[in-house]
Amino acid sequence: MSSKNGFRLLSVLLIVAASVLTMNIAGPSFVSPANASGVSDWKNSDVTAVAVGREHTCAIETGVLYCWGAGTNGQLGYAPTRVGFTIPPPTDQSKAIKVASAPGLGFNNTTVTAIAAAERTTCALEGGVVFCWGANNTGAVGDGTLVSKTVPHKVVNNDGFMNNGVTAIGVGLTSCAVRGGELFCWGSGRFGQIGNGTTTDDNPRPRRVASVAGGFQNSSVSAVTVTSNDVCATRLETVGGVTNPVMYCWGRGGSGNHGTGDMQLNVTRPRKVTPVAGAAGGTPAGALVTALSRNRSSSTGTGNTNVECRSMAHRPAQSLNGPAERSAISRTSPTRRSRGCRAPDAFNRVLRQLLQLAGMSDPVVNRQDR
Repeated sequence: MSSKNGFRLLSVLLIVAASVLTMNIAGPSFVSPANASGVSDWKNSDVTAVAVGREHTCAIETGVLYCWGAGTNGQLGYAPTRVGFTIPPPTDQSKAIKVASAPGLGFNNTTVTAIAAAERTTCALEGGVVFCWGANNTGAVGDGTLVSKTVPHKVVNNDGFMNNGVTAIGVGLTSCAVRGGELFCWGSGRFGQIGNGTTTDDNPRPRRVASVAGGFQNSSVSAVTVTSNDVCATRLETVGGVTNPVMYCWGRGGSGNHGTGDMQLNVTRPRKVTPVAGAAGGTPAGALVTALSRNRSSSTGTGNTNVECRSMAHRPAQSLNGPAERSAISRTSPTRRSRGCRAPDAFNRVLRQLLQLAGMSDPVVNRQDR
């Protein structure tokens, strides 16, 4: 082969390699530029759900999902437009922008019902199907890879999980979903967050949370909430003819935040939060985790509401222990301030009642500080 022909072949190979790299980083080519960065018709009215991650915020307005804040890991889901072989990286956004629709993946961004935001990953429900995007180094997107995504990707089926009919979601460094009353998790598992008895670090596909003899049974699960390294869920259990949500936690632990009466680290299977002696029936903690998982991680506030974000001072934790409490009140210094969002009116009143039940007062959905 002549040196001239060899040079041409090398040029072709370099172009092909650049094309593949562009496709992997920038996301599916079917995302139209018309729905890319900077496009938004956000009105801040009739907001039905809100979720606040570490440094980004998302909200659902009349079935359409918008996000803003930190976006360098793709967590805003707006799919930057490609020009030739130049790949404009995702950037931070100070105003709400519409999450990109991805028809080829089944995400239309027209009937979104729930949203969860975490460290640098976002998940949403549309038509009972869970989609995730953003940072994926732990597998939290759940698409079977460890490659970050800039547009919504459908979570793959695995270990009994079928991606339809999903009723609740939560996301941290680990993501979880409830389907048919069963709980599945994926992503980081180094501290046992997957809940299947292992500490496998990266889990890019859903895994079924394990049942425990004489304890947690993976059925009738009603809600889930996730922090960076811990997971809590409620399961409907009937005792003496009365059905109540009962709360279980697992994951890193170590500071009493699982509420199980000890400081155990790396809990790999769900453990029941210990009832307090003398407590009158019902499970306020179960009600609280249900409210917070739907509020902070997969918000489902109703009514004609607006989203308000502000700087706020943390209040010291009071009656409960666990990730559910950390989601509402930071365990840091009372004088430390961080960003939060609130949804007022009817939704606010209901949440205030639940928080007062647990000795708290301010119905603010906080960012994660862990």
